[in-house]
Amino acid sequence: MTFKSTAVTGVPGKLQVTGNLTLSGITKTVTLTVDGPTTPAKMGNKLIMGFEATGTLKRSDFDFAPKYPTAILGDEIKFTIDVEADSQL
Repeated sequence: MTFKSTAVTGVPGKLQVTGNLTLSGITKTVTLTVDGPTTPAKMGNKLIMGFEATGTLKRSDFDFAPKYPTAILGDEIKFTIDVEADSQL
């Protein structure tokens, strides 16, 4: 699974990130809701902040696990991407 952002809208704390999500060799445009960034925290000689992006996709759109019927494995998948970024001070 890969995600490459193409646009960011909103204000810090209420961001929407749109991009191309590739899963099982199929690429679709999705929009993620982003919480963050967190307030930067100093840890040693680094400054650290975090983000959390959430989204929903349909596994049928990506032909993911097609042998499982939706009665066994739902078609709508909710997912979360946690990101921690740091920089040297």
